[in-house]
Amino acid sequence: MAEKAATVLALEVDSIQLAKNQALDTPDNIRFEYGGAENIPAMDASFDIVLMFRSLHHVPPQFMDDALSEIRRVLKPGGLAYISEPVYAGDFNEILRLFHDEETARAAAFAAEVKAVSMQALALVKQTFFLQPGEKGTVHVVPSARAYSLREAGFDANPYRLYLVPSSFWS
Repeated sequence: MAEKAATVLALEVDSIQLAKNQALDTPDNIRFEYGGAENIPAMDASFDIVLMFRSLHHVPPQFMDDALSEIRRVLKPGGLAYISEPVYAGDFNEILRLFHDEETARAAAFAAEVKAVSMQALALVKQTFFLQPGEKGTVHVVPSARAYSLREAGFDANPYRLYLVPSSFWS
């Protein structure tokens, strides 16, 4: 995707990782900067697409609404926000919970997404299920551990991937 984009702004909140990213040999159209989704260093309506891969739940909960507002702010009219967030589910999370429990953070991220959609700041375009490798190379859908009011928000109570766009996209 970066090869076809006019410009790519990649934000990093870890200064050590940022330095590593900036040291990479990358095309001239890719720019790495320090920052998070809650304060995107860009002009209004400056991007056609914003991508967040499994990162909203790492934004401090008190800034998640701000992050989604910022995403809308920097999107051009008709732009697309692709937000991929895992629901806390499956055996791996039970093991991970022993030293790093993300259940609350993931629930907060989903609540922020539901709020953005319900307030019509963003519109849900598509929901796709995450697939997780099973035994002997098979693939199975991971069942949701908790519904987090998904059904009330119009979503299936399963792990999800959201494609969100500004509500003005539909106008």
